[in-house]
Amino acid sequence: MSSFSQINREDLLGEWLTIDTDSLYYKSDTIEFLQDPKCIYEEDICNLVEWVIKDSTFWISNVFECSDPAFYDRYDAKEELILYEENGVQKILILRDNSVVDRFEIILFEESEVQGRILKVKRTKTGYYIGT
Repeated sequence: MSSFSQINREDLLGEWLTIDTDSLYYKSDTIEFLQDPKCIYEEDICNLVEWVIKDSTFWISNVFECSDPAFYDRYDAKEELILYEENGVQKILILRDNSVVDRFEIILFEESEVQGRILKVKRTKTGYYIGT
């Protein structure tokens, strides 16, 4: 059972970034997203993945910060984030054109003075392709 209280979609609204050096987002089972990532920009990090969560829309972008200007690569397909609870655990389902592309269990959601808001998720095993 998680140590945070139940969160809803409104808690997740905004832009969330995670480091994607060596395709970490696509290869790791545990991913930490930061919502106000001043500490990311203070480091020399070029590759990021961004989740943008709005009231009724969602999209994932690959961000390349070391180019001038920064380059954003986004899927053309319709993406959707569904927040739900299963057996007392909050989970996230990511759809692309109505097909499941990722599932996550929320393992941490907190506010940090240094890192801003933190969302840590654990990818759950699925039988589908997760590509870049």
